[in-house]
Amino acid sequence: MYAFLFQYLITDAEWLRSVLGMRAPESFIRVLLLDKLMMCDDMRASSITSCGCILIRTFSSNSKAYVEKLTQATRFQYEPEEFLADVMMVFISADYLRAWAFEVMLRDYLQTKYGRVWWRNRRAERIIEEMWNRGTDTAADELVEQVGAGKFSIEPVIDEFLVGLK
Repeated sequence: MYAFLFQYLITDAEWLRSVLGMRAPESFIRVLLLDKLMMCDDMRASSITSCGCILIRTFSSNSKAYVEKLTQATRFQYEPEEFLADVMMVFISADYLRAWAFEVMLRDYLQTKYGRVWWRNRRAERIIEEMWNRGTDTAADELVEQVGAGKFSIEPVIDEFLVGLK
């Protein structure tokens, strides 16, 4: 979940200007945000996550129904064992959504607390290092609340797309 903080640092216009010397990074940033948005779509993150509980409850005890429904819907032959792969996708999709929300909320918090160029601030570095030292024993929603970044929400990711892709 921490990797996205630095992976998406290249969507920061100020970072691109000051570190890479990019004069007009806006088009580049739009391409990166579109790539991120397509990744959301490719993973079917929202729909798989919201339908995941239904999928698990409906098909875990009735693999025959799982095979029939998916084969009928897609015209591809499914096997009962493939249920486990679809269940795994539910959790992977949820993990990605949480990691993206964590990244945007943490970045916004760091900018607010340590300034526009937070990545150059030693105090911000120490906060990130403290979080890393905890490893993954604390959930993303707990981490953003612990550092004071607010209540965990997917809304900042949506806002990032709406603002960045105008």
